[in-house]
Amino acid sequence: MAEDLAIRFADAEGYKPGWRGTREACEASLFAGLATARGLAIADVVTARSQLDQRGFDWLVNIPMATLCLLAGFMLTRRIANRFGGETVPTVVAAVLASIALAVAVVAVGQVWAGLIETIRLGNGHLSYRAFRIPWSHHRPQTFTLVVLAVWSLGFCFSRRRPSPRT
Repeated sequence: MAEDLAIRFADAEGYKPGWRGTREACEASLFAGLATARGLAIADVVTARSQLDQRGFDWLVNIPMATLCLLAGFMLTRRIANRFGGETVPTVVAAVLASIALAVAVVAVGQVWAGLIETIRLGNGHLSYRAFRIPWSHHRPQTFTLVVLAVWSLGFCFSRRRPSPRT
């Protein structure tokens, strides 16, 4: 709350040179008041604030995105397997292209979803520099790679099955 108030105070004058100093001075004053009111040392308040970046696994973001990814990957690979049947080269090309497209989509949609969840957590739509603390944005390459490998794995599983009859 103190961080949010400090950001709003600094933003009231618009973003200009000195914005960061204004925010930090206001934040220091608010942290001092908070520490005094709660009988804490200011260092304890500053340490607690710095730990906001260390969240670990973000269940509200990762589980829905993993579910979406697996469902979309399942549908894509099933469709590719049914479409190309036993044709190896077209199946591999389609799987590679589909995995890249799905990975880009999952990374982008995941970023929007993570921002929405963070907005709900904070209780307002003004993230400011706090958007950089969202864990999803620190793992884009790993997420991309994981989605590509998941689609390839699903594709491999479907390539071992016989295609269902076309209708």
